Amino acid sequence: MADSNNEQRYGAGVNPSFYSNLPADENKEKVFLGTIGAILGALVGAILIVIFSRGGIILSFSGVVMAYLSLLLYGKFAGSLSKKGIIICIIIMIITVYVSEWCVYSYELYKVLIEEYNITFGDAFLAFHSYLDYPDLLKEFIGNILMLYLFTALGAIPKIREFIKKKPSDVSAPFSPESIVGGQPYNGNGNRFNGPNTSFKDTNIAAKANSVQAFDERNIGE
Repeated sequence: MADSNNEQRYGAGVNPSFYSNLPADENKEKVFLGTIGAILGALVGAILIVIFSRGGIILSFSGVVMAYLSLLLYGKFAGSLSKKGIIICIIIMIITVYVSEWCVYSYELYKVLIEEYNITFGDAFLAFHSYLDYPDLLKEFIGNILMLYLFTALGAIPKIREFIKKKPSDVSAPFSPESIVGGQPYNGNGNRFNGPNTSFKDTNIAAKANSVQAFDERNIGE
């Protein structure tokens, strides 16, 4: 009865242990966990942006750190870094850089307005964009944002280049129950072979060569 069930599940003549011994797909990308890792990396960069908000070149390197950590932690958490992961990281970095600078400028606005008005940081944060009508403030805000985006891109380039240059690992040819007989691969014509790279044609050629050599040896011996 068990053999009948196995034949229905795997196909006639298939050794079920072959499937049970197959390795699990350890490289499957875990996008959700990777996104969490990318957010954590971006938050580290955001904290540095806030701390070094008036640090000039030091502020710029906060973008580099953000990009590197976002891509690195995405790969660590997801198990691998793919094109999808890179796009997710880029979106997270764009949003995080902008919100970080928004927070920095809102705090500066809060420090000015608190002297005359009874407001909170939240009030200043929500009202900030209305103050961008002032050309000088708008110019400075956009300038800092673009500078951070530039250095964030520079921080992302090494990991992206590493992804582009990385050669895909060798992947075994797809198989089906019909291509497995008794746990041994075969070429579809009922002819088994030992090596994964050995074709039935190559096996026939080798057999013929051995027959010719044996025939020659017998003739020489006579």
